[in-house]
Amino acid sequence: MSQIVEKRVNKKDELIEVLQSLMLKATTLHHYSHPQYHPIVVVNSLKNILGDVRGNPSQSLIKFGEEYLNGIPIRKRDKNMLSKIRAAGVSTSVFVMDLEDAILEKNFKNAEREAAKLFILADSPQAILESIINIALYDFEKYGVFTYHLLRAFSFGNYSNEETWTFIQCLLKQVKQVNFTKGRQNISVNFNNYFEDVLSSKKMISLNMFNSALRLYHSNYVRTSNFKQSISKWISEKDWANNNRYKNVHIPKRLILYRTSGGSYFVEKAERIIKRELNHKNTGKKLVYIDSLRMMSRDIPEHFLGFVKNRIDVIERVP
Repeated sequence: MSQIVEKRVNKKDELIEVLQSLMLKATTLHHYSHPQYHPIVVVNSLKNILGDVRGNPSQSLIKFGEEYLNGIPIRKRDKNMLSKIRAAGVSTSVFVMDLEDAILEKNFKNAEREAAKLFILADSPQAILESIINIALYDFEKYGVFTYHLLRAFSFGNYSNEETWTFIQCLLKQVKQVNFTKGRQNISVNFNNYFEDVLSSKKMISLNMFNSALRLYHSNYVRTSNFKQSISKWISEKDWANNNRYKNVHIPKRLILYRTSGGSYFVEKAERIIKRELNHKNTGKKLVYIDSLRMMSRDIPEHFLGFVKNRIDVIERVP
């Protein structure tokens, strides 16, 4: 067993160190299924939920994060291109548009080369991340959840320069199937108009997509204006596939209290899922749903909290 779960994490500083370690490890792992199920999405959701109990961290959530990542193969060649470019030196001008063009042309070896050049010369690795995400969000349906969580994980940690390259490689490995034909739309979005549709949608994954869209739309990144255009296009065309089974039900007092004052309500829900669910992959998916509901519960009108309670009940009940 790793040192992370052998030692009880009691202090806020210890929690930050453990979460940073988990998020960095998550970015080094091979991932071949849908980007929205990438390990970084699960670990960043755990980080968000644990933020509600910083002073007394949930040991079961921390332990789950470590166990979830165990056994997944680690990429071993991330630094090869970086070493090659450093050895040869960067003798020509480097532009972000060359990286973006390489991705658009699906020339991913060249994209990695251009990213390495920018990384060696640039002061801000986040600028490289945002440039790649700007392209990925042409296909928000596929990449919205993953890119949101990757950006938040990157912003959370105090990573070394070499460690930030791992985040760039993690992103490059996932953007190989972007549908660039979906375009963008420069319109304003009132997210309040969509809460009921999202919370009563047949597709649980809609919770994660909408939450990611909401957070990115109201973010303060350099590329936020570009992100907004992709999100506007996606949300204006989205069919929420409403399901009348999800009705507004009785609202627990603790959920109402969480909306105004925070607390451990969602931490306890996450702990319950971890305890009852034997399959780690299913548990990870459910924890991301819980995190999305947790975040939206503070944005929606109070009378919609019954929908949140209903969805939590479904998440806890469905295998």
